[in-house]
Amino acid sequence: MIRIKELSADLKAQIAAGQVIENPASVVKELVENALDAGATAIDIILEKGGTHRITVADNGCGMYSEELSLAVQPQSTSKIATVEDLAQLLSFGFRGEALASMATVAAVTLASRVAEEKIGSQLTVTQGKLGAVTQVGMSPGTSVTVTKLFEATPARKKFLKSEATEQKKILSVVVPLILVHPEVAFSLIHNTKTVIDVPAQTPEERIAAVLRLHSGVLFPFEYSDQHYTVAGFLGAPQLANKGSHRQFLFINGRPTHRSDLAKVVKDAYGTLLEPRSFPVFILYLTLPQEMVDVNVNPKKDTVTFYNETAVRTLVQQAVVEVLEREDLHYTSHGQGFEALLRTKTMEPVTASVLRSDIDPWTVKDFSLDDSAEILQVHNLYLIAQTSHGIVIIDQHAAHERILYQQFLEAFEAKKSQLVTKVRPQVTVTLSTEEFAALSEKQAILQEMGFLLQFLGDAIKVKAVPTLFSGRNFTELFSEFAADLLSDREISELDSTTHRTLAFLACRTAIKAGEPLAQDERRRLLEKLFSTKTQFTCPHGRPVYIDLEMHDLHKLFKRIL
Repeated sequence: MIRIKELSADLKAQIAAGQVIENPASVVKELVENALDAGATAIDIILEKGGTHRITVADNGCGMYSEELSLAVQPQSTSKIATVEDLAQLLSFGFRGEALASMATVAAVTLASRVAEEKIGSQLTVTQGKLGAVTQVGMSPGTSVTVTKLFEATPARKKFLKSEATEQKKILSVVVPLILVHPEVAFSLIHNTKTVIDVPAQTPEERIAAVLRLHSGVLFPFEYSDQHYTVAGFLGAPQLANKGSHRQFLFINGRPTHRSDLAKVVKDAYGTLLEPRSFPVFILYLTLPQEMVDVNVNPKKDTVTFYNETAVRTLVQQAVVEVLEREDLHYTSHGQGFEALLRTKTMEPVTASVLRSDIDPWTVKDFSLDDSAEILQVHNLYLIAQTSHGIVIIDQHAAHERILYQQFLEAFEAKKSQLVTKVRPQVTVTLSTEEFAALSEKQAILQEMGFLLQFLGDAIKVKAVPTLFSGRNFTELFSEFAADLLSDREISELDSTTHRTLAFLACRTAIKAGEPLAQDERRRLLEKLFSTKTQFTCPHGRPVYIDLEMHDLHKLFKRIL
């Protein structure tokens, strides 16, 4: 019979270390956070072979007394909390007192430190948990920690380390957010004697420009508050969008964290300003009362929850929408080329037929303007017009497409609950337990939208729907509605199938690339475009027009070196 027994002290230490120290990036993260908690205004990081051979983090923080060194490498030893109540008011990065102890268990750690009032510092070396003697060392005030022989005594863990380049990349992924959120601190990072990062104390804008190479003009600063919360930061112009989320940074009370739901809220707010599979750039700083944030007291300290999740999501959504409505989002001279491939099957036929039967799409042929400066058409694809500061280049198809999409959208919103069609035969939709519960709570809202539904305990019988939604795959439709509700959002005004349908209608109705336009038609197209609410991208997220300033033209012709 297997009997319960207490683990040995060595095995306990190895398990605890495994929760905190996974790779060189874990070591660097913990040491940099300790330096920040120590009040450092300058932090130097030195790496060899992606941190697998050696890691040194040196700071000019408050330092430690000689008698504190051996205590600092013991488990659950910390200066950052003293009572249970302190856990609800965490104002530091590290608080568990396990980082140095974990490193000392799986590596060789040399810890040197000096407080400002003492003339000489102290040094301690710990190798796989074995403490050496504390000795004196000459050094400036602050702390320096060097970690070598990482996982040397645990080869099973060491073999999971990746290549030097991969481990360096992991280190940058944890260091860059800390560098961004602390522009008041000077940072340097040297890898194999090569300087990778070297930034002085700066403003937030300067730090973002130095580290991410993003400058004003493509970043929109903002601050938005309600009664309890504040969200501030920078949103990237649509043309900065990436194919991945590596330029999305979220900080909760100064702590870097990951919240995929908040990233989705931001992306949803951009809507058709982005291509479907692209990710907006953002740096968000959320400030909340400490008692309304739970850091879960987990070893990695990268999981944050809120006591009012809905309020936080709503705040972020409102802030992003306000910024995007306020800013000029047109593409500058750094625009890119995109492909727009829209298949016929993305159009829902009932929605399309209802809208087409009632709408007379706006056309360049039926609008009159006064004479103005000549607009050039190039290869029957692009229009070029002179501006006060340079020229603007317009994609004629994308421009007309955006105008028509807005027209179809407004018609859809006006008509979506006016006409109701009975479903014959009635359809029964089976959803997950969570989805069913979310929709059943919102029966009144669904009824206002024109849906006549019967909730049967674990399924939904669809009796009638708005005509614009008839013929749909109701399982997909209601799953999408439920996804909104489960993310603490109201049911979206525009489901994905409707968006694709409106985009298809706009695309197929718009003037085509290659279609010649008379001078008055070109002018009418531009005037209508610039009076459209969202004029910057077509419904698929491609740029409608690109602005070239005289400075850019001068550079092209080498008038400016």
